[in-house]
This record gives sequence, structure tokens and C-alpha cells, in this order.
Amino acid sequence: MNRQIQLALEIIGRDYDNRLSMIRLACAVHLSPSRFSHLFHQEVGQSYKGYVHQFRMRKAADMLIDGRLPIKQIADRIGFVHSRNLARAFKQHFGKIPSRYP
Repeated sequence: MNRQIQLALEIIGRDYDNRLSMIRLACAVHLSPSRFSHLFHQEVGQSYKGYVHQFRMRKAADMLIDGRLPIKQIADRIGFVHSRNLARAFKQHFGKIPSRYP
């Protein structure tokens, strides 16, 4: 895998709870936004935005299964301002509301 994309994936894994813009991440790995977008899709097989969304949804699902945190805290930890926004995104992604997961 491309070294810069590998670094980007590490940054996403560490900072997924922040609003990571593609432009800021591209700068962090020393690529132009257009080159970053192209390389990311080529190496990962999906868009940057799609990958980050999927990553955050998996983290939310893991936290729900763990059962130690209420949905509001999970939303906050993965970068959603409101728990209702997480609930909506979660339902679109998994087909179930968080309280009915797994």
C-alpha cells in the first residue's frame, strides 16, 4: 500500500472522532487534495468520505455491543454533535436504530 495512504489510514484510526477534512488530511500526508482523493480510492477501494463514515459506524457498533456507554456519549466520541444524527446515520448504515442493535 502507498506509504502516504497508509499514514492517512493511521491518522483516521487515531483521530476519527474529529472532523477530519480531506484537505487537512491530504496536507498532513503531503499530497494535493485531488491526488490524495485519487490515491485513496485506488488503494482503499472507496472514497475518503465513504471510508471515514464506515469506520465511524463500525466504532459506534463496537461501542453499542460493549454496552458501557449511552448513545449520547457514543455520538460524542465518534464525532457527532447530536445523538439523533448518529441514530439516523446508524439506521441508514445498518438498517436498525442503535437501541435495536445488534
